[in-house]
Amino acid sequence: MSRTEGGNPHRRRSRDVARLAVGLADFGLEQAEGLLRRARGAMNRSDYADLAADAHGDLVARGEVVLARFAPSAEAHMEALAGIAKQTRDIPDAP
Repeated sequence: MSRTEGGNPHRRRSRDVARLAVGLADFGLEQAEGLLRRARGAMNRSDYADLAADAHGDLVARGEVVLARFAPSAEAHMEALAGIAKQTRDIPDAP
């Protein structure tokens, strides 16, 4: 039986928590290093402006699709003004 198995259960639990925290920190640092490597590689590309323009166009297109799907359609401004003008014309004058 090892030292960690036969010891105080509270102490074992705290060691497990510490190991978990250190493991998560190590994993986070590893992921951050990978992101930095990819960012460095992207900055060294000569077509970075083209990639950014393509990404911008893609995001705008996605936004249009989402708005078309979920947003209520807006009435054209001139049509709204024409409707208001027609309503005021149809109201008879008060005596």
